[in-house]
Amino acid sequence: MTAITVEQTHPHDFQGRVPGKLPTRVMRELSVLRPHKAITAVVLEWVYILAAIALCEKLRSPLVYAAAVIWIGARQHALTVAPAAQPWFGLASGTAMVRPCQRINTSISPQ
Repeated sequence: MTAITVEQTHPHDFQGRVPGKLPTRVMRELSVLRPHKAITAVVLEWVYILAAIALCEKLRSPLVYAAAVIWIGARQHALTVAPAAQPWFGLASGTAMVRPCQRINTSISPQ
């Protein structure tokens, strides 16, 4: 008599199909530059930093101060990482915002 083994899958195992590549239409939609979203994100980060400073100044609590230091540090880290992500999020890639700076750089740089 032989035992029949049944392979059971875990409920969290992926049951679908992973495509080899995304369709061209999807890639084009994901590649559209949206500098207004990136600029909004940077401005919001600074608003959050200023709000944390204001809250810390208003409450004058050591616990709030410690929380504000951690919060501001995280926001500053996000702002430090943002320039590395600019090409992906479309903040600096050929936008009108960067062109004046490029003109200044090329006008003062030695040829």
